[in-house]
Amino acid sequence: ERAAAEAAEAAEAEAAGALREGGTVVEATAGSTGISLALVCAAKGYRCHLVAADDVSPQKRELITALGATLELVRPAAIADAAHPVNVARARAAALGDGSIFADQFENLANTRAHEAGTAAEIWAQTRGTVDAFVMGAGTGGTLAGVSRTLKRRKADPRSRIRTPVSQLAPERTRMRPYSAVFSRIQL
Repeated sequence: ERAAAEAAEAAEAEAAGALREGGTVVEATAGSTGISLALVCAAKGYRCHLVAADDVSPQKRELITALGATLELVRPAAIADAAHPVNVARARAAALGDGSIFADQFENLANTRAHEAGTAAEIWAQTRGTVDAFVMGAGTGGTLAGVSRTLKRRKADPRSRIRTPVSQLAPERTRMRPYSAVFSRIQL
């Protein structure tokens, strides 16, 4: 996962030692980025503590723990609630103090940069520059932002669209989904 690897690299390089040997990477996840972070942390020798809503699939739970990460399950909550996985993860990282970080996939611009440098270049090469539109499923927004920025630099007017899978549109879940603030901070 580009975003997870880039987040760990950025934390090491940009924060000038904020994440140190033996430190812990803490993140909120619905599973996919958490799995990637668990793998990156295992490879780099960091501990990984993930916070997820208790409705994350059993398969993702098993994989996360098999990769050596600890998984803290919390009840789904609105993003403004202190009990939301993002807010719990942020608090856990703060409690760990120096040497550990909150990866913050929803706000970390390394997520967008990873897709600018990697995913967008691959799409451009595979389409031989003939891409007219980029459509993807909803996530943190980093993929859409990174790919869109790069495509717009290379082509006058590519269209970028995001679609939310129907499974995420259940009324009881819609109010609880964290959506990225990436778009408010990046000019596409």
